[in-house]
Amino acid sequence: KVIEKKLIYLEEKTHEIHTEKYVLTFLKSSSIIKFYSSFQDQNRLYFLLEYIPNGSLYDLLRRQCTLNMNLVKHFAAELIIALQYLRKSEIIHRDLKPGNILLDKDLHVKLIDFATAKVLNQRVAAKIPKPLNKNSRLTPNQVTLQTLFKMVIVTILLSE
Repeated sequence: KVIEKKLIYLEEKTHEIHTEKYVLTFLKSSSIIKFYSSFQDQNRLYFLLEYIPNGSLYDLLRRQCTLNMNLVKHFAAELIIALQYLRKSEIIHRDLKPGNILLDKDLHVKLIDFATAKVLNQRVAAKIPKPLNKNSRLTPNQVTLQTLFKMVIVTILLSE
């Protein structure tokens, strides 16, 4: 997974990136995409994830339009197992849709995209940096410095 750094800053998605990384690091299930590592260069952030050759359930539905009942039952059963695991792990996905359900080489379900997950597990939540509360009371100097810092970062990123 490749993420442009300038988009992270422009769209203020730093918290979502941290959430996804720490959730994927914590979850260990055959129903969840495996997270191996992350690294970055000057312009991009990279997540090294398990290779999933069959694309998403969304792709399969677009190609085939309909699925036979046995395949539907198979996917439903695997999704239930995945959701049970997430419930036990105290993670709420919050963006479950066919595009976020990948199918491995044997058509087993792999959930992806935990950027907007609600993390109730305190061990995982403690690792995720807290987002800046936009409603918090900041002094004019703090607002100015924060705005200036953001403008400098965005300007640098856009000039490349």
